[in-house]
Amino acid sequence: MAHPTERRSLLYVYDSATDAWIPAKGDADGNLYMELEAGDLEIGAVEIKDATTATRAVVDADGLEVHIDKAIPAGTAVIGIVRLQDVAGNEAKICPSMEALKVKQAQKAIHTCESIVGWTGSTDVSGIATDVQHRGPGTVSIEFDKDGTTQAYATMASDLTAINGKAYGTHGRIEYYLYIAPGDLAGISSVYMGLGTDVSNYFYWQTDVADLVAGWQHIQHVLSAIDGQVGNGADMEAITWVRLFVTLSATGTTLTDMRFDDIRLVPIDGVTLIDPEQTGIHGTFDVNDISKGTQTNDVAVTLDSEAVVLGASETHVGEVGGNGDVVAATFTRPANVTAYASKDTVSDSTGSPTVLTFTNVARVNAGTGYIVKARIMTDQSTNVARYRLHLYNVAPTAINDNAAWTLLWANKEERIGHIDFDGCQTEGTGSDCANAVNATVRLHFAAATRTLYGLLETLDAFTPASGQNYYIELSAELD
Repeated sequence: MAHPTERRSLLYVYDSATDAWIPAKGDADGNLYMELEAGDLEIGAVEIKDATTATRAVVDADGLEVHIDKAIPAGTAVIGIVRLQDVAGNEAKICPSMEALKVKQAQKAIHTCESIVGWTGSTDVSGIATDVQHRGPGTVSIEFDKDGTTQAYATMASDLTAINGKAYGTHGRIEYYLYIAPGDLAGISSVYMGLGTDVSNYFYWQTDVADLVAGWQHIQHVLSAIDGQVGNGADMEAITWVRLFVTLSATGTTLTDMRFDDIRLVPIDGVTLIDPEQTGIHGTFDVNDISKGTQTNDVAVTLDSEAVVLGASETHVGEVGGNGDVVAATFTRPANVTAYASKDTVSDSTGSPTVLTFTNVARVNAGTGYIVKARIMTDQSTNVARYRLHLYNVAPTAINDNAAWTLLWANKEERIGHIDFDGCQTEGTGSDCANAVNATVRLHFAAATRTLYGLLETLDAFTPASGQNYYIELSAELD
């Protein structure tokens, strides 16, 4: 006689009467089911619990609602990956193998550099001001000069409202943008950013000249990788002072228009809950604390009574494919038929010209990408001229129509490059315009905001039509 095969249940439930996990029951058809009584537990989705008071936010068993008992400050919460709960709200013990994850802060600006208020320089520093050339999310950066010759360094420092840097963990980062004028790089030995209480007590993170370049750069240091300290170092739970220190090769070394922008603390890459200074549940957790999956950037998450809402961020959840955009600019040249010479500017005025504006090419402020196609069209059907479009990330000075196009050293940092168009062509009888397409271009750009700017040059002499119209279109692949 054959003996039935012994089976083990794959589903267990917690029985409150015996304080034990027991297998689910099965019917004659092999379906598993559970008999729940008061005090027994069903499977919920997520619990977020205050580590001190045990007050919690609970996703119910159907995953439809979030019951929030109170606002939980960032840095004090723990997350249970799975919680068991009965319909009366009684909860089970979390499986011992499931360790809690600490909730970390969202990104925190140490200083936005939108104002020079509170900033002071060392003895040889002068010309402290804001400048429209910037790299942070604001509209300006802070710049300064060193023209004195008594010190082999230059510093900028400011007091801060207390910031808890410890909440960003050992793998968090301090980040900032730095601009070095091309002629000043040779005289710099190193740059460091310091955080602490005052000039006598701080930690610092150093970047040597070998890792610096002329122009703008994004400098990042892991918080735990401190390069040195002064005095007692920093109380990382209460940072109240920040300092930029530039070490120079000699006391006579000068600096011109050195700039810095957007000094901030950034948590380890992960998922960021809503701003920790707002009411609700806040924090960040690292996806690698859960599995060996790919890390993501920060995502703002809001829990409300209806759903979990992902806020705007640079993490494109569920995205398939790339980002692209098509933008255009138009203008009308002056009402004359004055002939152009080769390398003349084609613009909208002989006295008050404007630059071409390609609005919102980049996906985000300071975004990057590639121009992969460009098209020019004009309503003069007989036009066969070749054109060159010059592109900039900051608006250059416009050039009068029919004046010689000039390549200027002053635009060296803002100039992206140029796109050439072969001679324009028209089509059959009845056509009222001519056009040219460059479908092979791949011109990398780094925008200052989201907008690019252009100046148009003709590479051939031709006689225009009075009030001739132009349409220029750019297609971009965006990072």
